Amino acid sequence: MATPTTLPATAVAGDILTAAYVNDLRGAFRILNVTTAVGTASQGSTSATFTDITGLSITITPQSNTNKILIVSTNALFASANAADAGIRFVRGATTIFTSIPLYALANNGATCTSIFLDSPATTSATTYKVQFNSSAGTGTVISNLNYPNSLSTLLVMEISA
Repeated sequence: MATPTTLPATAVAGDILTAAYVNDLRGAFRILNVTTAVGTASQGSTSATFTDITGLSITITPQSNTNKILIVSTNALFASANAADAGIRFVRGATTIFTSIPLYALANNGATCTSIFLDSPATTSATTYKVQFNSSAGTGTVISNLNYPNSLSTLLVMEISA
């Protein structure tokens, strides 16, 4: 694949795009790899400590150390009788790379939240991404995937050429 670039400095308005110009641009901002995971196990948290959401872990090996990784996660959360705030975060390996603001959940109510983050891992080694949740106030119970119809949590990881 050609190294992504802009048109050569010698290009001027009215020039015809040659095959060489197009080949230089071809690799830029393409989706190279898409991987998905679904979390179906119901689990609860009463702690401000983050817990892995079962099933929401993906390992991806970037083709270039300049490529980006786009992470999109949709999480079905439910608060028990005691009102609880929920938090979502993304972890690369053992490093937290994104933490949501606390999501206020009313007692006995559910919500689906979507979190998006563009990561620059700067590696070509296999890299694991996972989603975690908590009861960020440390009170009440937040439940992920309460086994209601259509209340699954998902993780989508895409490698984008830079």
